[in-house]
Amino acid sequence: MATSGTGNIVAVLQTNSIMNFVIVATATLVGFDHLMTFQQELELFWSRRLNLSCMVFFFNRYVAVIYYVAMVPIRFFPSVTQEYGPFISQPIATELKQSPAAL
Repeated sequence: MATSGTGNIVAVLQTNSIMNFVIVATATLVGFDHLMTFQQELELFWSRRLNLSCMVFFFNRYVAVIYYVAMVPIRFFPSVTQEYGPFISQPIATELKQSPAAL
């Protein structure tokens, strides 16, 4: 029978798994959008002088790419950031260290 601590661990791990799927799906859509609209971007923005509207466009467009590139090591390689990832609370991580076989 699962204890409440084990239930919390399972719930957190399930939530992390769902978040990973959401991040992959969103990153896929952002990447697809960038590939599909790159030709228009070249014609409309790269051939012009740099002005405020161009800067806002580039900031808006490429901050998402930087964000999703940064999320890969954080979400999928948690040892890069900390032992069990940044999204597991300290009490649950401590309990997981004490009883990993409970899962």
